[in-house]
Amino acid sequence: MTPRPPHPGTTPLAGAPRVPESMRAMVIDAPGGPEAFRSAEVDVPQPVLSEVLVRVVAAGVNPIDAKTRAGRGVSPAISAYPAVLGFDFSGVVVKAPYETHPLQPGTAVFGMASFPRTQGAYAEYVVAQSLSVAKMPAALSHVEAAGVPLAALTAWGLVVETAHAHEGQRILIHAGSGGVGHFAVQLAAYFGAHVTVTASGRNSAWLRELGAAVVIDYTEMMDSAPAPA
Repeated sequence: MTPRPPHPGTTPLAGAPRVPESMRAMVIDAPGGPEAFRSAEVDVPQPVLSEVLVRVVAAGVNPIDAKTRAGRGVSPAISAYPAVLGFDFSGVVVKAPYETHPLQPGTAVFGMASFPRTQGAYAEYVVAQSLSVAKMPAALSHVEAAGVPLAALTAWGLVVETAHAHEGQRILIHAGSGGVGHFAVQLAAYFGAHVTVTASGRNSAWLRELGAAVVIDYTEMMDSAPAPA
């Protein structure tokens, strides 16, 4: 009887880079300040089903990461310590689910880890669902790409899925030069909305380049505000 061949994805694909059994990662043993991080050797996560394994080149740091490290954020969902934190990443695929998958080994990608359900991105390798990963635009560096996913998806949810940005609509965006804000400005302008933002005056020209029609300098508003009685 001829043995059944292994299911695609259970063995390394031809030409795929060798993946070590362990990797370096920044872990925390308990919630705390930035000093809670330490470098450690941990097992490389193993992808299953539609997941891809990515060699991390850069990882993003968002407010939710700092809150989680401090014991807030999504820390209640961390099942065990030491824990590897981090959502956003960019890198190169080293293991794909199957031979015809669109994200083959060697593909530059960026995306979000399913932390805390899986290990986070503050490590040499990370596992992520295929639907949470996309090919990295050639115009971006890995450092730039690693700062995109969480902020851009937040802006998309607010501007496109909730506000339904469209021509003739007027949208006010506070903190337009912030991480989420500058994506929100671009998305709203792209869909034809008239965009007004609040920001400091030094960012006015840049925000207009991104698509803002009106930039309100909040620092001038603060200077002109009447003193409290």
